[in-house]
Formats: sequence, C-alpha cells, structure tokens
Amino acid sequence: MKWFLRIVAVGIIAFIGFLYFSFAGLPWKERAIGKEIQEHLDKKYNVKTNIKETFYNFKHGIYGAHIYIEGEEGNLEFYAEKVTDGIRDTYGERLWSWQMKNEMGPILKKHVPNLGSHGADLQPTTPYDGSGIIPHYKDAGQAFFYRIVLDKPWNEVDEQAVHEGLFHVIQEMKDKGINTITLYLSPVFVHTKAPDPKNIRIRNTDMEQIKTKEDIAKYVITSDGSPY
Repeated sequence: MKWFLRIVAVGIIAFIGFLYFSFAGLPWKERAIGKEIQEHLDKKYNVKTNIKETFYNFKHGIYGAHIYIEGEEGNLEFYAEKVTDGIRDTYGERLWSWQMKNEMGPILKKHVPNLGSHGADLQPTTPYDGSGIIPHYKDAGQAFFYRIVLDKPWNEVDEQAVHEGLFHVIQEMKDKGINTITLYLSPVFVHTKAPDPKNIRIRNTDMEQIKTKEDIAKYVITSDGSPY
C-alpha cells in the first residue's frame, strides 16, 4: 500500500511541476535565451543593451526579454522574443516613437490648449526589420500617425482655440521639416458616456494646404476613434 501511495504522490508532484513550468517556463532556459537575445541585439544594432527582466509567454510558448538602452535623455525600453525563425524585437518602432515624442512634445505643449496625452500610434503590421544604425524616423521612408488627446470633451473646451493651436503646431512642424507625421486629435474618452465621434485628422500630405487657422475645420471628421 505504501509503495502505491508513493507512486501517487510522485505522480501528483510531477503533474504539478508540469503545470507550473507550462505556464512559467523553465528558469534556466529563460535566463539563457535572455542572454542570447541581448548578445543578438548588441551585434545587430551595434548598441549596448541591458536586460530589465526576462519572461515566458505561455500562450505562444516563447521566451523573451524586456530590454533598455541608457541615454542622456532617459532609458529607451522595448522587448524582444525568440520565435521560430529567429529573434523578433521592437527596437526600431520604440526608437521612432521616442524620437517623435521628443520632437512633438514641446511643440504641442506650447500651442495646444487642454492638452491631455500624446504619442506615436505605430501600426504593428509594419515593424522595422533592418539592422545596424536605424535611420531617424524622418528618413525612414514612411508616414506615421501621431495621436493627440485633449483632457476634456469637446463641450468643455474652446474648439476655435484648439483649431488655432493646431494651426501653429503645423506651422512649426513645417519650419522644422517634420513632414512624415499625420496628426489625429480627439477629445478625452469619458467611460460613462459613448465615445465622441468628432475628431480631427490632418494627414502629412495635407499640411501644405493649410494656410490659415480656418483651414483646420476642413479636417474635422466623424470616426470610430481609429487614426487609420
């Protein structure tokens, strides 16, 4: 009887261990792949990376790491995963987002009243897949969406002041050669109310047509909140 109980106990422990490692992954493998990812990124982009933490994505059965690169203006964080055909990372997209926010942030804070949040809205279907020194977003050969969210709904802000602010934003973007960004402005989302469908979308190809603050009204749209 004792031997039977021992077998049952061993089986239960083995099953629990199997379940645990199925969800948490193998610690030694997680560390090893984290190191492999770091060495790969250092060589691929010729940069010095640091591991913030490693992880196991149990849904897809893959290991990865959250990475950061130290810089004078703060750390740039992104993640990378080891997939079937190699190592996939988000360094290029995160770098472009960081560059855009550093350039657009001061411009928006200067001109846009009731500014809430803002940031690049990159499409995950077009990741950067190059190597070496990543080109600046202005030289990447593609256009980007930049989302601006007010801190209040439309009925609590001066719309004309917002239009005037956007006009000055566009003028400064022209002066600084920022011509690959499409602006998408929306009011704050109030969880207790239906989303306000009124937004402003000004594509990078339309900016040369904007000569006065009154022109901004031409780009007021009704949409579901997606900049695309």
